[in-house]
Amino acid sequence: MTKYRTTATFRERISRVRIRVLAACSLLFVFIAGCSEPQTPAAYDSTRAGSSTVSVVASAYPLAYAADEVGKAQVVVKDLTPPGTEPHDIELTPRDIGALQAAELVVMVGGGFQPSIEKAVAGLPIGSRETYDALAGLTPIIGGDAQGGRDPHFWLDPMLMAEAGEGIAERLIRLDPDARGTYSRNLEQFKGELSRIDSEFKAGLKTCKRRTIIVSHAAFGYLTDRYELTQVSLSGLSPHAEPTPASLEIARRVARETGASTIFVEPGGDTAAAEILAREVGGSTAQLDPIEIQQQGKDYLAAMRGNLDSLRRALECE
Repeated sequence: MTKYRTTATFRERISRVRIRVLAACSLLFVFIAGCSEPQTPAAYDSTRAGSSTVSVVASAYPLAYAADEVGKAQVVVKDLTPPGTEPHDIELTPRDIGALQAAELVVMVGGGFQPSIEKAVAGLPIGSRETYDALAGLTPIIGGDAQGGRDPHFWLDPMLMAEAGEGIAERLIRLDPDARGTYSRNLEQFKGELSRIDSEFKAGLKTCKRRTIIVSHAAFGYLTDRYELTQVSLSGLSPHAEPTPASLEIARRVARETGASTIFVEPGGDTAAAEILAREVGGSTAQLDPIEIQQQGKDYLAAMRGNLDSLRRALECE
């Protein structure tokens, strides 16, 4: 009898020890979770996704917008460029690398626009995901910088944005063939919206007093090429490039010869040189958005219409 009680007491002690260990582990888990890196919101994360969605990572806002418009409820879209960040200079975080590794579709702009993203994508296992470089296959437009760099801002031509939508849709259908009909319908709706924007630009810029724009940053080659305008830039493709004496003199001469009194600057960009030039020619500065990032809650279509309004005022269009 005494032996039985001793064995039972031993088992009770072991049981109590196990309970204490489990409780301590639980507290440790809660502590670690509370001290882990906080979750930060993505730049353009779609919140319309269901349970069986395609994960898409986009290198910049215009591509995230296109992917979300084509995929809608079938996709979850993450933009690697946070709001207020210069897309050219983005450096990826470990979380960004993890998102790229987990993505089923990566949509990007090549050509050196975002070197850190291109390098990270090149290091991903071959065949592990679909990748779409929206700049590949397009006729290049060379910017105004000394290096003769390629202009990546194809999305400022709505018809090239529509082509990007087609490329995204093609890859989404390969990944999710059961939703082919949904992607096709979404694509046609997206292309219809872009066609309307294109028509608005053609009509709005058809009859203007001038057809030359002076810009601080040579980001508008695709837009000016589409609508038969000419851009004269104070600096080249890099947003950090400083205007040269030669480029400033060319801009002064163009302003005098054409009567241009508006010098276009980018939202959030350095305006010092443009403001000096505007004073010299008796004009002013105005914003023209390259739409590299989303500004003040405006989506791509709203930003494009805002650009049209700015151009019409500066060029004195009928």
